[in-house]
Amino acid sequence: MKSHSVLLVASGLVLGLAGCSDPAGAATAEVQEPVVIEQGPAFTDPGTTPPPKDESSTDAAISSVAEGLDGMTAEDFPVVDVTPEAPDGEIPVPWSDLSMEGLPVEDILDRLIFPDEYEEGEFEFPERISGLEGKDVAVVGYMIPLDWEGDNLTSFMLVRDFAGCCFGGQAQPDEWIEVIMDGDAAPYIPWVPVTVTGTFHIEAIEDELSGIATGCFRMEGNSVGEEV
Repeated sequence: MKSHSVLLVASGLVLGLAGCSDPAGAATAEVQEPVVIEQGPAFTDPGTTPPPKDESSTDAAISSVAEGLDGMTAEDFPVVDVTPEAPDGEIPVPWSDLSMEGLPVEDILDRLIFPDEYEEGEFEFPERISGLEGKDVAVVGYMIPLDWEGDNLTSFMLVRDFAGCCFGGQAQPDEWIEVIMDGDAAPYIPWVPVTVTGTFHIEAIEDELSGIATGCFRMEGNSVGEEV
């Protein structure tokens, strides 16, 4: 299976805030136009070439997603933690079930890369996470494109907190999943929560430059649908 290292650090992205100004001589109270989220040019027309992507980082993907967010703020994208509906009997997994808060995360991730350096039972994932290994699950999150096939995606990041990538934040290792589609490529559904189903795996997603695991969850994706 194809794999690639992912570093979820969005640096230097400044998203403009759209302002409203009163027309000259207006006698009535200002009426603010509703915010409209428009897709960036990479995703609008079927004939448009997807943006270039560097598989050693997510900078290009993050920049492309952020391209259509002018006028939006992190508050417009609530953090996801819902128990998804499982369309075909998958295990519904909210992000709270994947949380590693209060655990020695660095040591647990280091063990994934260097298992021979640790004793059996030392720095292991809790059962609520390790018990999902190899199981079919359903998870809700936001899509960040990685690899394209035409207008669809063969791989993408599924993130709990949109602000953790596109508004200058940094997603924690337990707040995102690398999804590699098994079979047909997935439609790209931007800026809204989607339900992804697939087979869950615990694997180190290692940054090539630092050698540090920046993520630990992967899915063999089966389906993607908008969360209603």
